[in-house]
Amino acid sequence: MSPGPTSHSLRPPSAPPGTYPRTGWLRNALIGVSVTAALTVLFRVTELDLRWQALAYSPIEPHWPHGRLLGWVLVYHLGTLPGLMLSVLAAVGLGLSFVRTEFVRWRYPCLFLVLLLALGPGLLINLVAKGFGGRPRPDQILEFGGLLQFRYPLQPGLPHKGFSFLCGHCSMGFMFMGLFFLLRGWKRWACLLGGLLFGLLQGVGRMVQGAHFASDALLGASVMFTLAAALAPVAAWQPQAGAERRHRLKVAGATGLLIVLMVGGFLFSMPVREERVHVWLEPGQASAAAGEAVLSWRAGHDAPNPAKVLVEVEVGDISIAFRQQPEPMLIRSQVTGFAFPGAASRIAAGYLEEDGGIFYRQRLSGLFAEKHGSFDVSLREELAQGLELRTRDGQIVLAGPFPARPLVVSSRFELSDPGGRLTRVGEGTYTSAGEGAPIALALEAQKVLVRP
Repeated sequence: MSPGPTSHSLRPPSAPPGTYPRTGWLRNALIGVSVTAALTVLFRVTELDLRWQALAYSPIEPHWPHGRLLGWVLVYHLGTLPGLMLSVLAAVGLGLSFVRTEFVRWRYPCLFLVLLLALGPGLLINLVAKGFGGRPRPDQILEFGGLLQFRYPLQPGLPHKGFSFLCGHCSMGFMFMGLFFLLRGWKRWACLLGGLLFGLLQGVGRMVQGAHFASDALLGASVMFTLAAALAPVAAWQPQAGAERRHRLKVAGATGLLIVLMVGGFLFSMPVREERVHVWLEPGQASAAAGEAVLSWRAGHDAPNPAKVLVEVEVGDISIAFRQQPEPMLIRSQVTGFAFPGAASRIAAGYLEEDGGIFYRQRLSGLFAEKHGSFDVSLREELAQGLELRTRDGQIVLAGPFPARPLVVSSRFELSDPGGRLTRVGEGTYTSAGEGAPIALALEAQKVLVRP
């Protein structure tokens, strides 16, 4: 027989049944909604996000130097583990409440924590807000060296491309604010303050890494508190049934499945960061810089002059610049995001036998929750007669000074050329000023930007 509900209740025995769910939770939910609205207005009418973010930004590389400090790296990689552990313990407690009498009173408090994880970091923040909010991260916007426009909180952005709003890492820290609705006395206030500070600590870490704005963290705190307040009546429910040992195998299976789903969802938040410099060298040249992948021209070719250069990436922005440099070509690639373990960005390079040229291709493998990349191509201007740049999901940037030879740009894309450096000469065809044999550029992207 299960114990009486009042003897093990988390609420004071003298409190009338239902008093807290009818009044306390609603009051706290309204406080959370009010704080969320006030913060949204504050960041919409001011430039606080940009001003605070600028404190961590450096105009020279690395652009986010403080983000590489060991302390912030540890916060980034380990900061979400306590929230996951709390949720797993809640799942175990929920399962035990159906087979062990002494755990029956913890059934609904544990269910409260499981729902807080599923609906907070799981649904509202990582699926709805990130997936459909479309707010670019700080390192993606023009003010900090990116290609996208800054967006205020709740301002329509680029769904499935901008993942800044809200901060997922912070939400796992804010999970501990939910204990405010389970405990009594000073402990509940300690958990509220501790959970808030723990989440904001991760928010500062993500800011100095160029991954989130201050509003992403602060609004994440108010949203998590509001959600916890709305779920508080669940924690106050009283069990109507006790423990049943005969169902222990079913309960164990259900609990195991719940934990697998929690851990599986957590694994999709594993960071992906691949950065490499690919250097094409002429015969006799040498390079020994760290992090470089050296590619030599085919033996017997004294002066490389391929008829075609193909650069093709699955996800990412491509910048092409023509420079006088010792290397025929340099490509700096950087791919970042979050993915299930084992996912990666794979690069293949080689010769186009039929066209007498070379190719550089990037493909993604595995399951990604978020992905974006940048590929900076620096080409010696006399190298190629024709270039093809393709990105399935990204933009192409014509950067830096144009070569002395004219460029003939063709294909179908949305062109942004505020300086008027290209002249339209036909349907989907543009040209630049210059003398000599033209360089043919075939560009395939959603948008092409021309920068001085």
